[in-house]
Amino acid sequence: DPSRATSGGQGHDQTMGGDAYGYPGGGSALAVKTVEQMLGVPIHFYARVNFTAFEDMVDRIGGVDIDVPYDIYDPKYPTADYRTEVFSITQGMHHMDGELALKFARTRYTLENGDFDRARNQQLVLKAVKEKLKEPQVLLALFASAPEVIAKLSASVKTNMSVDQMQQLALVALKVDTNRIKSAVL
Repeated sequence: DPSRATSGGQGHDQTMGGDAYGYPGGGSALAVKTVEQMLGVPIHFYARVNFTAFEDMVDRIGGVDIDVPYDIYDPKYPTADYRTEVFSITQGMHHMDGELALKFARTRYTLENGDFDRARNQQLVLKAVKEKLKEPQVLLALFASAPEVIAKLSASVKTNMSVDQMQQLALVALKVDTNRIKSAVL
């Protein structure tokens, strides 16, 4: 989820409350504790990625292809300057750059299920990123520019993982069969 701390984002959720109210370890620690208590499983690592880093990463891999399941018309999509704009996209296959993928993942105006549809959209974006990373030329280009990527991301990502742990996790994630992943929206 590009807008939540426990799965990669920075937004007005548990992370902001934890930061704003001085929770020990900040918003990320509060989000980890909340998810651990809710699911009853330990959370060892977290990554908190801001929107700019998300957009940059999607652009860096050449964009993603997503089959949008329904028409979306959001007359109040939030902008960076705290205003709103109209965001719309039609049902069907779309090649999305970082900006469009972020809008698709963040919009709350859907046909019927609001945040549940938003969570599904976010899962579609993450799946599309993973599929793109399976392309050898994309992966090689990322590894070739690893120092630059790490330098850019270090200013935009807060995590408790070391660089070595992140690289190991990325290699394991590429081997996971997405058809065997079970997901749920809570």
